[in-house]
Amino acid sequence: MLFFAGEDDHIQPAVFFTKRIEGQLQKHKHKKQNKFIYYVSAGHFAPFPYSALNLPQITGNRQFNMRMLFGGTKKDNAMAASDS
Repeated sequence: MLFFAGEDDHIQPAVFFTKRIEGQLQKHKHKKQNKFIYYVSAGHFAPFPYSALNLPQITGNRQFNMRMLFGGTKKDNAMAASDS
């Protein structure tokens, strides 16, 4: 299995969950077949290669005065998406 996680994800603790999965899979007999890739400056949308240029770092709704921060830099999100 292949896992990608952005360390600057502001939506969910992606690295926390990925590291928990990694720890569990280390106990499995096929552990060498798993690969975990962590991106320091990538955010929530890092592993979406089909729309890397269209996904925002921040989005919001003026009507409800709401903002969502997805994290990461455009460059690092694009690099992670390209790799994935």
